[in-house]
Amino acid sequence: MTIRKKLSTGIGIILILLLALGIVSYFQIGQIDENLTEIIQGKELGKRIAFLYQQYKTLDNTLTEKKVSQKSLFATNTENFEQIDNIINDKIHAGINLEGPDGHEKMLQTSKMEADIAEVAASLRIYLQTPENKYKKRIFDYAGMFEQDVEMFKNLRLTKEEKDSTTKLETVFNQTMSLTKDILVIDDYLQKNTSKHRDMRASIDELLGEEFEVFTHTDLYRAKEASRKIVGTAVIVTLILVLTGLLDVFVFSASITKSITKPITKLKDAMTEIGRGDFDTKIEIESNDEIGQLADAFNQMAEQRKQARQALQKAHDDLEVRVEKRTAELIRANEVLESEIAEREMAEEELEKSNKDLELAIRELSRSNKELQEFAYIAAHDLKTPLRGIGTLADWLSTDYADKFDEQGKEQVRMLVSRAKRMSALIDNIMQYSRLGHNDQEKQQVDLNTVLSEVIVSIAPPENIEITIENELPTLMCTKKHIVQVFQNLLGNAVKYMDKPKGKIQVGCIPEDGFWKFSVADNGPGINQKYSEKIFRIFQTLSPRDKTENTGIGLSIAKKIIELNAGNIWVESELGRGSTFFFTLPKSSVCQPVSFESAAKNKE
Repeated sequence: MTIRKKLSTGIGIILILLLALGIVSYFQIGQIDENLTEIIQGKELGKRIAFLYQQYKTLDNTLTEKKVSQKSLFATNTENFEQIDNIINDKIHAGINLEGPDGHEKMLQTSKMEADIAEVAASLRIYLQTPENKYKKRIFDYAGMFEQDVEMFKNLRLTKEEKDSTTKLETVFNQTMSLTKDILVIDDYLQKNTSKHRDMRASIDELLGEEFEVFTHTDLYRAKEASRKIVGTAVIVTLILVLTGLLDVFVFSASITKSITKPITKLKDAMTEIGRGDFDTKIEIESNDEIGQLADAFNQMAEQRKQARQALQKAHDDLEVRVEKRTAELIRANEVLESEIAEREMAEEELEKSNKDLELAIRELSRSNKELQEFAYIAAHDLKTPLRGIGTLADWLSTDYADKFDEQGKEQVRMLVSRAKRMSALIDNIMQYSRLGHNDQEKQQVDLNTVLSEVIVSIAPPENIEITIENELPTLMCTKKHIVQVFQNLLGNAVKYMDKPKGKIQVGCIPEDGFWKFSVADNGPGINQKYSEKIFRIFQTLSPRDKTENTGIGLSIAKKIIELNAGNIWVESELGRGSTFFFTLPKSSVCQPVSFESAAKNKE
């Protein structure tokens, strides 16, 4: 009965759909008649012109309102940027205690937030004056960097006042970015619809001067009659097909009920018996179709279940014998273990004495490292503050006064921007280098395939350089920031120094003696083998810095990260044919930051 009901329901749905199709067809024919009538009466042209003119007036009023709204939003947004700057400098930055918890990290993060929000404001103003996509992209890039800096600041150990100021900062920033998006949406709307406004006006003028060909009433009347006859014939044919299909479905339903429903009922009853534990139950269905095959498979399953139950009982008996034997062996092993524990306790006492001496040396080393780190934080902050001002001022000069400089002046401004960026990058890299080994960032499962894709996007190689991944990379438990730095430095150098018209960079990874061996190969200019050690030293570079922007510290950072994690890094190269950088990391503890104190313990 269940299958018959389902078939009946399906037939009903088909009939409803066909009836709906007929109704829709009827109304479509009515619409055709109405359109033909309007053409006969000569109303089509007038309605079209009136419709276009109404759209034109609506768009004209909307453009005016959008311009006024954009000006008001921009004024409000400027005040918000000033409020954000005041919160960072007056509320957060001024109240940081360098000697307090995470004092230096707080100072560094607030400096980054101040620089990023200044870039967002400057990029928005430039984009509204010069609507180019690169300035629009900069707005959201620096906004994303600002949000990351705020999140990193919130993860530090903050005071109540700092938490309240950070909450207020996020609220004002979200309002600011919401207004910024509204301003950009309005600007996009104005750019797209201004030309549309002109085109609509031209179309109206063209229609008012056009001459239209008028069809005769007799020809249109004949067309209407022909369309009605065609539709009537189609409706009759459709009804005949529906009745024929309905008859076929009824016959098919009766056949299915006889050949399927009864055997399935037998199957259901047999399954009930087996569920009660009667594995001797058999299904007697003599047919060669799918139902018969299903019955045979069911009988085989019942027999297998019976055999499995017998085997399980036998395994249970054997297990009890083995447990008794194993218990006796464990008693003897426990006696031996107690003797070994006594010997180990004596060894641990001696080791504890050695550890105390080592801890004293480590504390002294930690104190020296802390003083050096504090000096680096303060020096970096004091150096970067004027550099950011110089860089921002130079960007504004190159944008706002570009038409007032001659070529020499433009070149000098570009050189000023380049030197400021290089100095800022050098300070950032020195800070990164000094912080390695003092990092308490959380380790996590990192998929290197995803990381490498993100690094390639951030590097943005030119179209003539192709970066490929030779095989599947592993997923590691590590600090994501460190492994990103390694790949950024190696891939960034390969792209930066590529001298071939069609550059190729290949990244690979293979297991080797308990390590993962990674490789980054390129077909660039290559490196003289005598410099294979020099390039890993800090501030060392093989090309003049005025020719290629480079701080000379990227490979030093990569080397330090690898070596702090018990790995090794080296280069194999041939001049004119390219270079291959190799580095290894142990499979057991990959990219887990090792402090100087831990390194000293391991060495001891």
